[in-house]
Amino acid sequence: MTFQLMKEIRALIADHYGLRIDPESGTVVAEDNPESPVRDIQIFNEQFATNIVQVPVILMACGKLEFDEYTKGNWRSPLQVQLMVVSDKISLSDGQSHDKDLEEHESIVDDCVTLLHKHKFFSSSKLMILQSSETIYDHQGYMVTSLIFKTAISI
Repeated sequence: MTFQLMKEIRALIADHYGLRIDPESGTVVAEDNPESPVRDIQIFNEQFATNIVQVPVILMACGKLEFDEYTKGNWRSPLQVQLMVVSDKISLSDGQSHDKDLEEHESIVDDCVTLLHKHKFFSSSKLMILQSSETIYDHQGYMVTSLIFKTAISI
């Protein structure tokens, strides 16, 4: 139920950055646009446990669905969608993040908010609404901004 929504989110972000999505594998192909600040868009699957190959990357995850009947025969669940904007712009020598790197990271975050906030996707039953944003400047060597959007799924 959430996979289709994540595919729609990935397509919207990829289109914004001029990135191609391989139709068979769903892999984001960044080579077509080497100037894109985003190099990949993936479903979150514990990528921090290993080295992330392509950065900046946007990772997506969906929360738990808990359905209630809102009209006879129609069920809806609130849904939290998390986007993690991940950059590797931390100096290894002193742990500092330079202003230019912070601005580039923040620009991707701003783009994600602009694209998703108040956007209605085909597979969701409500607009995406930004609920929270948190930036961690050194999460296992990466700069990570977590964006939480709320929406709903109906069946």
